[in-house]
Amino acid sequence: MGQVIDLSGFDKSSKQDWEATVRQELNIQHPIENLRWSHDPSIDIDPIYFSSDVDSLNELNSPVQENPEVVNFAKVEIGKPSETLTFCEKISPFCDAFILDFSKIQKIHDSEIIKLILSGKPIVHFTGLCYQTINDLLPIIKNIKVSGSLRIDPIGTSDNIDDEMIYNLIDQSELSNFSLMTIRGDELIRSGASIVQEIGTVFSIMVDNINRLTDKGCHVNTLLSKTEVATVTGQDFFHEVAKIRSYRILAGAIGMEFGKDSHYMRINTTTSLQNASDSDEENNIIRNTIASMAAITGGVDTINVKPHLSINPTLDSHRTALNIPNLLKEESYFNKVRNPSEGSYYLERLTQMMSAAAWKFFQEIESQGGFIQARNSQWLEKQFDSHKKWLKRVNEK
Repeated sequence: MGQVIDLSGFDKSSKQDWEATVRQELNIQHPIENLRWSHDPSIDIDPIYFSSDVDSLNELNSPVQENPEVVNFAKVEIGKPSETLTFCEKISPFCDAFILDFSKIQKIHDSEIIKLILSGKPIVHFTGLCYQTINDLLPIIKNIKVSGSLRIDPIGTSDNIDDEMIYNLIDQSELSNFSLMTIRGDELIRSGASIVQEIGTVFSIMVDNINRLTDKGCHVNTLLSKTEVATVTGQDFFHEVAKIRSYRILAGAIGMEFGKDSHYMRINTTTSLQNASDSDEENNIIRNTIASMAAITGGVDTINVKPHLSINPTLDSHRTALNIPNLLKEESYFNKVRNPSEGSYYLERLTQMMSAAAWKFFQEIESQGGFIQARNSQWLEKQFDSHKKWLKRVNEK
């Protein structure tokens, strides 16, 4: 039985009490306004939050996993068959699953090597696919008990893969346990999008995909279940936690727009080394750890931690990266707590503000005619450029 802790002896302080104390000690007339800061031009962060800041919020409908198990992925670039197999054998004990990157090849010449790799893991994500490699994969995975994702982004980053092929793939029995479409939020961040812009754009892409494919005869529920998102997690802990939670909330909202009462969307993340150090590379291990903690706390489904040696990664650096989620799960029990960020006044408020701002940006894209129109007219690029200029001004202060 859990121990009951009596906190009745502690005085309850209000926001007004806090403001009065800060006003006196720091000689600031308006402490909330003067200490407010921004991580995103559409979100202002107060220095402190109380229950009164949360009581007025609508209940956040954020679907979470009943069993919060996070799958630890290792990324493998498919190249020379013998080297690829050797690398997989060495890192396999430290990961739960593989991301197989086919971007450097146009055809699978040695199917037996791929079979050997797939036979060792029940979950696999494929990326960097083209028409030919997809057609080569189908007979390989036909008799192997494996599930995962093809990570196809038909109007984003996937080359030479159109709606017609996705329509044909949906009915393939070999892919019954696979998601087909992965919307690349990570690519949007690399293009200069803010977190809010990333989330809003991802759901605009999702809506465009669903509308086009339902016109071809695909069922909405099938498309929703076959769609995932790939994002990137940085070191701004609380904002990254709120980002994953906002994804969950808006995925549910999009599902309801298409007539589905409850929609759980799989979220895959990779740690960001955008601000990685090349001279003091061990510090990147700390950066990876903070990003991993944020991702798991926020509620991602899968995580791929990049090696801390960002330029020339070694086998040891791959093992170190893979062991970060292992330690968080096995030693710190991060995967044993359901929705650990729930109830934090700051995180609840931040999630609400981020969700609202992302939904507003999504609506702005839709008012431009949807993602494709917004991209082709360069409206979206201008929004990302505006955020990059804002970041530059903030960094120069």
